Amino acid sequence: MHACLFTSRWIRWAILAGMAISLSACGGQSPPVDDLTPTPEESTVQAVTVDGRVVPIQGAALSLEVGGVVEQVLAGEGDRVAAGEPLARLANRQVMEADVDNARLDLISAQQALQSLLEAAPMVTARTQLDLANARDALKDAEYKWRVQQQGYRTSKDRIRLSQANLAVAEQALEDAEDAYHRVSGRDTDDEERAEALADLVAAQKRRDDLKRSLNWYVGKPSEIDQAILDAELAQAQAGLQQAELAWGKVKQGSNPQDLALAEARVTQATSQLAAAEEALAQMELRAPFAGTVLSNALKAGEYAASGVPVAWLADDSAWQVETTDLSEVDVVRVQAGSPASITLDALPEVVMSGVVERVRGYGENRQGDITYTAVIRLTDPDPRLRWNMTAFIAIETSE
Repeated sequence: MHACLFTSRWIRWAILAGMAISLSACGGQSPPVDDLTPTPEESTVQAVTVDGRVVPIQGAALSLEVGGVVEQVLAGEGDRVAAGEPLARLANRQVMEADVDNARLDLISAQQALQSLLEAAPMVTARTQLDLANARDALKDAEYKWRVQQQGYRTSKDRIRLSQANLAVAEQALEDAEDAYHRVSGRDTDDEERAEALADLVAAQKRRDDLKRSLNWYVGKPSEIDQAILDAELAQAQAGLQQAELAWGKVKQGSNPQDLALAEARVTQATSQLAAAEEALAQMELRAPFAGTVLSNALKAGEYAASGVPVAWLADDSAWQVETTDLSEVDVVRVQAGSPASITLDALPEVVMSGVVERVRGYGENRQGDITYTAVIRLTDPDPRLRWNMTAFIAIETSE
């Protein structure tokens, strides 16, 4: 064991020496020993050395959002899974599945009601516009009827004078018919001349009565009952027009704003309820947040699993990187993204891998009194035997 550690350390220092030699040698003959000291205009290649660990490009410790009895374990250690694929399911999901189905039906119903409202809007607008036109005509008729029934407005003065003249003529004709009938009234009832005189008398009397009744209507006024009926009909027509105008004001720009707002609110509420039901159902499963390999799954069917406790570990091992968290504040200023690096592992001391600094975190953390920074090195030639959390020795090249 001591021999292996010695070999690993020796290789690490050999890497540093090799980096210095390869980067300082510029071809041609080696310079004299006295010329190895750099001048102010020259720069030497040095290295920042830190310890780190191997991590996948993406990894996560997974836990259940709700506790419960495990019904199925769908992916175990070593299984590859796609993003969103379930790793395990909890029991008693039927109630939540029913809630999702009911919420989905409510959403479909709300969407159909909104669609029907939007499609019916043109028909409702046309019908309401027709109702408004009819209400205006009804009010016009009621106003005319009320006006022509009032005293002094029933007809013109010329018609009244003509009616008076016609009545005078009719009264004279009635008198003549009465005289003619009196002359023959003593005859038998079947007498032809007597019958003709009686018929003329009846006709003259009817004409006189009709003309008198017309004249009385022309110059008269409605009775108390008739006036009450006229007033009520006019008020009813006015109210009908007001109601039609209000209805038209609501739909002339399309659907009734209140009805439309209620229908849209119902769709929004149904959408939220469906999302909540689906979220509650999704919490009954442990799913992979990304594609990768299951490194460990501690769940077992029939056992209770608590919420919030890591039970499975998932890694995207399609690529590996090395992460160090002990880059000192003195060294961090010499390291930047893009700097080349060499990496060796305690587990694979004979393997030297190349890498490039991917990023350096911009803030430091206090670790036991020292401020250290995190740097991530992307491996350009990873070894297939890499495993998560293998310890690594990193040499990052810096120019000064």
